[in-house]
Amino acid sequence: MGSVYKPPDSVVVNRIQRAFPSDELRERARATNLIQRERKLDVVALFYTLSLGF
Repeated sequence: MGSVYKPPDSVVVNRIQRAFPSDELRERARATNLIQRERKLDVVALFYTLSLGF
């Protein structure tokens, strides 16, 4: 059987970051009142944890 191609982790991370830019995630969090000020909670980390951490 042939092996399945697996791209390097850096390629996967790069594609995810291009699909969901950090600045845009922060803007949307402010626009939807998810956050009013940034402190200990990082919205980008929260997004990646909830959406990709399953």
